[in-house]
Amino acid sequence: MVKLLDLRVCDAKVKYDGIWSGKCGYALLDLSFIIKLKVYVKYEIARWTYHDKLVIKCAVLEPDYESKRIVDKVVVNTSDQNIIKEEIINASAWFIIPYTSRTDDMRKSGYKGFKLAVCGEGWACMKTLNVSFYWKPCSVSNITVKGIQECPGVKPTLKITSFKVEPTEAYVNQDVKVTAMLQGTPNSTWTAELYVNYRKVDEEKVTLGRDGKETAYFTIKPKSSGSYYIYVCLVGGDGMKVCSSPVTVVVRKGAKPEITYFDVSPKEVKEGETVNVTANVRNAGDTAGTFKIYTVVNGTKKAEKTVTINPGQQYTYKVALKMPSAGSYSVNVCTEVV
Repeated sequence: MVKLLDLRVCDAKVKYDGIWSGKCGYALLDLSFIIKLKVYVKYEIARWTYHDKLVIKCAVLEPDYESKRIVDKVVVNTSDQNIIKEEIINASAWFIIPYTSRTDDMRKSGYKGFKLAVCGEGWACMKTLNVSFYWKPCSVSNITVKGIQECPGVKPTLKITSFKVEPTEAYVNQDVKVTAMLQGTPNSTWTAELYVNYRKVDEEKVTLGRDGKETAYFTIKPKSSGSYYIYVCLVGGDGMKVCSSPVTVVVRKGAKPEITYFDVSPKEVKEGETVNVTANVRNAGDTAGTFKIYTVVNGTKKAEKTVTINPGQQYTYKVALKMPSAGSYSVNVCTEVV
C-alpha cells in the first residue's frame, strides 16, 4: 500500500500546441496544450509491499474536466517497517481544452485560462494551478502559471538573465544605473549585493515572483575619476552565490569651470564712471569644455561671453562696467557649462 503524504508543484511550464479541432474565427474551438511539471512528492510505503503503485494525476478542472495519469510508478518495500520517501519527479501531459457554451467568448481578445489540479490516486487534489493566457484569433500568447510552491529538499535555482550598467562612460557625481534581471525558483528570496571594485557597497532583498522572475535595481554616484568594475551577486539563505560578469565604467571629471582669481577695481567711483571686472576661469576637468562667463550686478546678468577652454588651461575674463547712478553695487562673476 502507498500513502501519499505531501505533493507540491515546484515548477510548471505550459506550451500552446495549436488548435485541435474547429476553425479559426469560430467560437467552438478545441485548443491543445503541453504541460511539463516538476512535482515534489512525499509518500509512505507500507511494509511487505511487493507490487503497488504511486499514481499522480493531472486534471483540468475548468472549463471542462479531463484527467490524465502523469506518474505511474511501481514501488516495492521488502522490509518489515514502513518506509517514507520523498523525491522530485518530472512529468508531462498533453491536454485538450475544449470550447463550450460557457467559454465561447474566448474568441474575443482578452485574458482567459483554466484551472489545473495535481492529485494523487484516490486522494483529494492537493495542488491547484491557475493557467492564464491571452487569446487572439488563431493564436495564444502570454501564458502564465500561478500557484507554484517552493519545495522542501529542493535547492533553489537562480540565474542572472540580463545585467546592464548605464552609462559605461560617466562623469564625477553622475548617476550610474545598475539593473540585473533574475530568473529562478518561484517565491524564493535572495540578497542582491552590489560590488564596485570588488567591494560590496550596497544590498537589497529580492523575492522572485510566481513566474520566477524579478529585477534588482541599484544606483551609484562616483565621487572621483577612474575605472570602476561593477557587478552584482545574488546570495541565498544556504550560502549559494551567483554573480554577474563585471562591467567597466570609466569616470571622468568632465569639463569643470573654476574661478581662480576675481577682482573689481576701483572699489569706489563717481556716478557715470566705470569699474573693471577681471576673473581668471580655469578648466579643472579632464576634457575640453565650453563655458558661459558673465557678470552679475545686483542680481542682473551682464556682459556674457562664451569661451572654450582646454583641460588645465585658463581664460582671463575682462569687462568694464559703467555705474549709472550713486549707490552700492554687488558685483560677481559666474560660470556655466554649455
